[in-house]
Order: sequence, then C-alpha cells, then structure tokens
Amino acid sequence: MTTTLHPGDSLSRRQRLVYVFVLGALTALGPFTIDLYLPAFPALQRDLGVTPAIIQLTLTATTIGFGVGQLLVG
Repeated sequence: MTTTLHPGDSLSRRQRLVYVFVLGALTALGPFTIDLYLPAFPALQRDLGVTPAIIQLTLTATTIGFGVGQLLVG
C-alpha cells in the first residue's frame, strides 16, 4: 500500500512554529507600519514644509506598495 505525503508532512514541529510566527509577523507589518506612521503626520508636515495632502500621498503610496507586494509575492 502506498502512502501519499503532503508538503507539510516533512516539517518538524519547530519548523511549523517558525513558519506560523513569520507569517503572523508579516501579516501584522502593514497595520503596524500605519499605526506608527499616522501620528507622525504633523511632525513630517512641519519638518518637510509640505501640505497635509502631500503627507497623505505618502501614506497612499505605502498602502499601494503593500497591496502590490501582496499581489506579486502572495
């Protein structure tokens, strides 16, 4: 009788935990970045001498970057 092996069958418990931790950290990276970035808007605006709209565009670019990264990498 033959046994069918699945890709996850060869991973040890430690390797599975590492994968879960890494995937969880990558998933949390987007919201964590935005939570750190939003409170800095007034300081960025003041230090760079730009309008609020320009600072908001940087957040838009960050969000688009995360979205495109998800589409390309998965």
